[in-house]
Amino acid sequence: PGQVAPEWRFVWLALDVMRRSLALLVVPTGQTAFHAVAAPASVVSPAVIAALAALGAIGVLAWRVRHAAWAATAGLAWCVLALAPAAALVILGRGEPMTEHRLYFASCGWFVAVGAGAGAVWQRVRNRGAVATAATAALCVVLAALAVDTMARNAVWSDPVALWEESVTLAPSHYRPRLLLGEALQDAGRREDALAQFSEA
Repeated sequence: PGQVAPEWRFVWLALDVMRRSLALLVVPTGQTAFHAVAAPASVVSPAVIAALAALGAIGVLAWRVRHAAWAATAGLAWCVLALAPAAALVILGRGEPMTEHRLYFASCGWFVAVGAGAGAVWQRVRNRGAVATAATAALCVVLAALAVDTMARNAVWSDPVALWEESVTLAPSHYRPRLLLGEALQDAGRREDALAQFSEA
């Protein structure tokens, strides 16, 4: 009690983390168990401006499609609101600002929105011959790419050493991924490698 207080300078960081998280849902590349993020200096930082623009665009889109595709509006709202508790933790200075698992529940709303949007597009093009064929082919390509990406992520997550090696590669100057890689190496019996990571951390 009394040890937790809002750090209002982290509001900009929370906005940037929300933008980065939403970007991972749109283009799922650069995923890792640990993301090294730095707090933007002020509200006029490019990262904060981009975050506000992204949230504004989502709000406008959700409002515009509320009658034609209410499920898409509900899904977008779900997605953004599900990221709010993580933003509150960032502002309270608790835990790492950005971690992959915080997207799991939020992504359900994203999938609802994308599914509703895809359904609305299909209703418009299904009787247009070549356009319908092109839309079907595009959907198959996207699903195949996501399936391959999912298998690659499963391979990384199945090996703790590979998981934290990836994090070290993406955040080489942060101590935490090296510390966790050292623990994974120690658990795997690679004590000399673990010692090197602990020393670097």
